[in-house]
Amino acid sequence: MPIYTFKNLETKEEYDEVMSYEELQEYLKQDTTQLPVGFFWCEWFEGRHVSVDYKDGVQVLAVEGTKPDNTFTQWTKWHRVDDEFPLPSILTQFNEQYLNCEYIDGKLIEVHFRRNEDFDYATEEFIPVWEGENTTPPEGYSYIQYPDVHGRIGAFVK
Repeated sequence: MPIYTFKNLETKEEYDEVMSYEELQEYLKQDTTQLPVGFFWCEWFEGRHVSVDYKDGVQVLAVEGTKPDNTFTQWTKWHRVDDEFPLPSILTQFNEQYLNCEYIDGKLIEVHFRRNEDFDYATEEFIPVWEGENTTPPEGYSYIQYPDVHGRIGAFVK
C-alpha cells in the first residue's frame, strides 16, 4: 500500500500518479498473492497511539492521539502524556538530531527524521480543525491556522 499523496498547500493540487494513500484491512491466511501490485502489508495493531520525539537519542516529548477507526489521517485530538519509550536500538545507527517515532500499543510502527512541531510553545493539547469545520475555539483554547496535506486547516491549542 503506497502511503503518500503529495499536495501543494497553495494550489491544493494533488500529485498521486505514482503513489496514493489507501487502506485495506484484510486477514491473510498464508500469503499475500491476492494483494494488488504495489501494496505492502503489515500486522494490524490496536491500542494507544503515541507519538514520541527524541533529541540526540533522548526522549523530549510524548503525545497520545485519538481518531475514529475509519481513518488514518483525521485525528480528533493529541495530548501530552508522561509515558517513556526508550529509543529503539535499531535507530541508534542514524545520526539525526531529531527522530519522531509512532507507536501503537507500544509497538514501533513509523519513524520520521524530524520532530513534532505541533507541540511547540508548551502546547498541552492539540485538536485539529478540518476543512468545513467551525474555527471558533472552545473555552480555554486558541485557534491557530495550521494546514496540512490531509485537509486540516488549523487547530485548537492550549
